Amino acid sequence: TPTCTTEACDFRDNIQYFNDMKVKVYGISGDSRKKHENFFKKHHLNFDLLVDDEFKLSNAVGIYRLKKSFGKENMGIVRTTFVIDEAGYIT
Repeated sequence: TPTCTTEACDFRDNIQYFNDMKVKVYGISGDSRKKHENFFKKHHLNFDLLVDDEFKLSNAVGIYRLKKSFGKENMGIVRTTFVIDEAGYIT
């Protein structure tokens, strides 16, 4: 979506800030590996994109839910940003 693109490009453009803080940035979605590869190349991303096409991680962290978009309801990943500490916990 345009919002996903804007968000990904904002992380790309500010990656040095995260690098300086020793923070790793990852993107994740339910799209296919091929779509991820195309998106990565098209937008010259400088962080990894993770494929969750079976929604295992999204379900585990509670972000695969019923969403409403343009008046229609469907299941999908709710746009979320997590900070995970060195021990692997969401903070």
